[in-house]
Amino acid sequence: DAGNELYKAQLRVNFAFKQARKTGDIYNMSFYADENADEFFAEAFVMYDNGEALPDYIKETVEEVLSFGKL
Repeated sequence: DAGNELYKAQLRVNFAFKQARKTGDIYNMSFYADENADEFFAEAFVMYDNGEALPDYIKETVEEVLSFGKL
Protein backbone atom coordinates (compact mmCIF):
# COMPACT_ATOMS: atom_id res chain seq x y z
CA ASP A 1 0.00 0.00 0.00
CA ALA A 2 1.59 3.26 -1.12
CA GLY A 3 0.04 5.13 1.86
CA ASN A 4 1.68 2.88 4.42
CA GLU A 5 4.68 4.49 6.15
CA LEU A 6 6.57 1.20 6.47
CA TYR A 7 6.12 0.59 2.75
CA LYS A 8 7.52 4.06 2.05
CA ALA A 9 10.48 3.34 4.32
CA GLN A 10 11.21 0.11 2.46
CA LEU A 11 11.09 1.93 -0.86
CA ARG A 12 13.50 4.54 0.48
CA VAL A 13 15.93 1.85 1.70
CA ASN A 14 15.72 0.00 -1.63
CA PHE A 15 16.43 3.23 -3.51
CA ALA A 16 19.45 4.07 -1.31
CA PHE A 17 20.72 0.48 -1.66
CA LYS A 18 20.58 0.69 -5.46
CA GLN A 19 22.20 4.12 -5.44
CA ALA A 20 25.00 2.92 -3.15
CA ARG A 21 25.70 -0.02 -5.45
CA LYS A 22 25.66 2.23 -8.51
CA THR A 23 28.05 4.80 -7.01
CA GLY A 24 30.28 2.25 -5.28
CA ASP A 25 29.60 3.77 -1.86
CA ILE A 26 28.42 0.37 -0.68
CA TYR A 27 31.97 -0.98 -0.87
CA ASN A 28 33.05 1.51 1.79
CA MET A 29 30.54 -0.03 4.19
CA SER A 30 30.99 -3.80 4.43
CA PHE A 31 30.91 -7.04 2.50
CA TYR A 32 27.45 -7.80 3.86
CA ALA A 33 25.96 -4.47 2.82
CA ASP A 34 26.10 -5.60 -0.80
CA GLU A 35 24.03 -8.76 -0.13
CA ASN A 36 20.57 -7.14 -0.18
CA ALA A 37 18.69 -4.03 0.94
CA ASP A 38 18.05 -5.44 4.43
CA GLU A 39 21.75 -6.10 5.07
CA PHE A 40 22.56 -2.70 3.59
CA PHE A 41 20.25 -0.97 6.03
CA ALA A 42 21.53 -3.01 8.98
CA GLU A 43 25.11 -2.03 8.17
CA ALA A 44 24.13 1.60 7.54
CA PHE A 45 22.31 1.72 10.88
CA VAL A 46 25.31 0.35 12.79
CA MET A 47 27.62 2.84 11.11
CA TYR A 48 25.17 5.67 11.82
CA ASP A 49 24.77 4.59 15.45
CA ASN A 50 28.56 4.43 15.85
CA GLY A 51 28.95 7.93 14.40
CA GLU A 52 30.87 6.68 11.39
CA ALA A 53 30.92 8.71 8.18
CA LEU A 54 28.22 7.94 5.65
CA PRO A 55 27.26 9.66 2.41
CA ASP A 56 24.47 12.18 3.03
CA TYR A 57 21.81 10.20 1.16
CA ILE A 58 22.48 7.09 3.26
CA LYS A 59 22.53 9.07 6.52
CA GLU A 60 19.26 10.75 5.54
CA THR A 61 17.71 7.38 4.72
CA VAL A 62 18.62 5.99 8.15
CA GLU A 63 17.27 9.12 9.87
CA GLU A 64 14.06 9.00 7.86
CA VAL A 65 13.45 5.34 8.70
CA LEU A 66 14.22 5.96 12.38
CA SER A 67 11.74 8.84 12.41
CA PHE A 68 8.91 6.45 11.57
CA GLY A 69 9.16 5.11 15.12
CA LYS A 70 8.09 8.55 16.35
CA LEU A 71 4.91 8.75 14.30
